[in-house]
Amino acid sequence: MKVRYLGLYAAHSFAQPTETLEIYRSDDPSTLALLTPSPDELMYLADRGAALANLLLRGIFGPPCEGTPHEQIAKVVGDIRSERRKNAGSSAFLFVLRETQLEPAIAPTRRDFADFSIAFGAFEKTEVLEVGRDVAERMIAVMASRISDHPEFDRLSETAFGIENGDHIVYSFTMGGSADLRVSRRITSDQLQQFRRDSALAMQLDLRNVFALLQLALDKRAEKVQAFVAAWSALEIMTTEMSKHLSAPPTVEGVKTRFEFIVNTLDPMGGPDVLVFRELYRVRNRLFHAGIGAPADLPTREIIRLIRTYLGKFFDRRGKR
Repeated sequence: MKVRYLGLYAAHSFAQPTETLEIYRSDDPSTLALLTPSPDELMYLADRGAALANLLLRGIFGPPCEGTPHEQIAKVVGDIRSERRKNAGSSAFLFVLRETQLEPAIAPTRRDFADFSIAFGAFEKTEVLEVGRDVAERMIAVMASRISDHPEFDRLSETAFGIENGDHIVYSFTMGGSADLRVSRRITSDQLQQFRRDSALAMQLDLRNVFALLQLALDKRAEKVQAFVAAWSALEIMTTEMSKHLSAPPTVEGVKTRFEFIVNTLDPMGGPDVLVFRELYRVRNRLFHAGIGAPADLPTREIIRLIRTYLGKFFDRRGKR
């Protein structure tokens, strides 16, 4: 069975573009990342599936709904879209599509209709979500590395569904959302070109854990200690893996020495960042081994700045090859 992942994020660091911008595309496997001012058409199948799930729950636990099934679906889809626009505000949307092939399971419960089916246990959804999130996290890391201030991306929704016989949909659902006030900037043509180049590089790099942990640290719903631990872990893993990509000699050992090697290789004028890293390392040790005061004291944003800065410089170096 072909299974499709659709993920949608509010890219709060960017104002809505005047048209949909392609960031990354691959046909094998089918993968697509877009920045768009309106995801309504792109997310139609996902929105319809979420509406069906909503109506199924209402049918079990709520009072009867008015109107025909098509009218009820259209109303819930409209509500989903309105809530999405409210959550994103004036921000751009990051849309991610990824398709994969899975062996279908024998679904114990399934209801078939003309152009879609509702089934429970039709395929292993966890694997699909992991593959799709991996693409989204790589795209977010690419864009975060090219932003001059603290980046903010919120996952608004994600959906995994099967496709049979060309276009028959078998639904599975996961939804979520949040909102806040932020300053957004227009995407420049230079940034768009960087995103396209860097996203192709990011898809080739074995830095999945870095990208996943960075996304967790950027998620405003994360607890402050959790965000700090995720950010530090991302920085430490990035330092180890990046030093390998930069062919660090065997004498370069330990995370502090490796980070200094990376700085000297990618930015000879980056000496102050070495001092920042050492201070962050001391904070990390106090938290991990002795415990420290209030979570508000944790310098998570400074860790994220180092990740963004040196990911960007690393992409620049790889892109010149």
